[in-house]
Amino acid sequence: MKKLLLVAASAMLFAGSANAQVRFAPEVGFNISKLHYNTDFDVADDWNLDEKSFTGIRAGVAVDICLANHLTLQPGIYYSRKGGERLFTFWNNRPVVTPFTDNVILGNNHVIADGSTIQERVVLSYIEIPLLLNYYFDAGPGRIFIGAGPTFSFGVNGDLHLEIDQPNNGVHDLDNEYDLDFGDDGLLRGSDIGIMANVGYDFDFGLFVRPFYNWGLSNLSHQDRFDNIDIHNRTFGVGFGWWFGGKNKN
Repeated sequence: MKKLLLVAASAMLFAGSANAQVRFAPEVGFNISKLHYNTDFDVADDWNLDEKSFTGIRAGVAVDICLANHLTLQPGIYYSRKGGERLFTFWNNRPVVTPFTDNVILGNNHVIADGSTIQERVVLSYIEIPLLLNYYFDAGPGRIFIGAGPTFSFGVNGDLHLEIDQPNNGVHDLDNEYDLDFGDDGLLRGSDIGIMANVGYDFDFGLFVRPFYNWGLSNLSHQDRFDNIDIHNRTFGVGFGWWFGGKNKN
C-alpha cells in the first residue's frame, strides 16, 4: 500500500507539472495532538483520568499545482510527531489494565494500590502524506486559502515513557522508557488514514502560514493486544512555509 500511494502521488505531481504551474515550499511547524481512546468498559469507579496534549515538530515539503482559477492541488510529504499523555489515579486496588500498560508490558500480576498513579506519555513519529484541495480568495497583499483532503501516515517510531508511583507504600515503582513498534508484530498498526482541513494566508512575496486539523480515522490498536480499546490520532497544528518556483497566479 505504501508503494502504491507513493507511485500515485508521484504520478499526480508529474502530470500536474506537465500541464500546470507548479511551485514548491519547505514547510516547518508544530503539532498539538492527543490520542483519543474509545473503550467498552466503565472505568469511572476505578480511577480518575487526566489527559494532556503532546507538542511535536512537523517538517517537510509541500507542492502546489494550479488546477483552475483560484483552485490548487497541494500534496506534500512530512515528518510528523504526534502523541499524548494520560495520568491515572487509582482508587481501588486492581491489576493494571490501560492501553499501553497491560500485560504485554508489565505482566499479568502487576497490581496498583489505592491512591497510586500511572503516567503514560506516548510519542509517535510518522511519515505523513497529505493531499489537499485548496481554494484561494484575494485579500489584501495576498490571498486567504481554505481546503481539505485525505492524509496517509506511516509509523516509523514509537516511544512510551511510563511512570508508576505508589506513595501510600512509599514506593516509586517504575520509571522506564519502552519502544512501541508498528506493524503486525507491534503494539500499534503501521498506517493511519485521516482527513485534514486547513485555512491560511498566502503572502504575495512567498511566505504562507496555515493552521490545520487532522482527524485520524484509523484504529491504531491491534485488537488482539488491546481488547475493546480503539485509539485514534487527533491533531491540531500550524505550519509556516515559503514558496519557490514563481508566484502562483491561480
